[in-house]
Amino acid sequence: MTDYVLMDCEDSANCLLRYKRSMTPVLHWTVPSVMHMDSEIAFMIDPKSAQNMKQDDELPFVHVKVDGNFVNFEEWVDEDSWIPTWTINPVIGQIGET
Repeated sequence: MTDYVLMDCEDSANCLLRYKRSMTPVLHWTVPSVMHMDSEIAFMIDPKSAQNMKQDDELPFVHVKVDGNFVNFEEWVDEDSWIPTWTINPVIGQIGET
């Protein structure tokens, strides 16, 4: 399984990606340090300016995996959720299935 997508571009100028530190969320730590299936987990994150790119009908983040298992945030986060920018915030989820 690949973790990337190759794109074909007719005009290479339209496919130039520029990474900006201010748009890159930072994961500071997780709580608890020992996790099991179906246990709750808190991610302490600083979303930086990435929240500014969120559309109204989107979740603040898409997929998070821990040891190959998806984390379910549906009980705590929805499309109206907003994570304060430029500060460390807890985001709670539950370890689910692969």
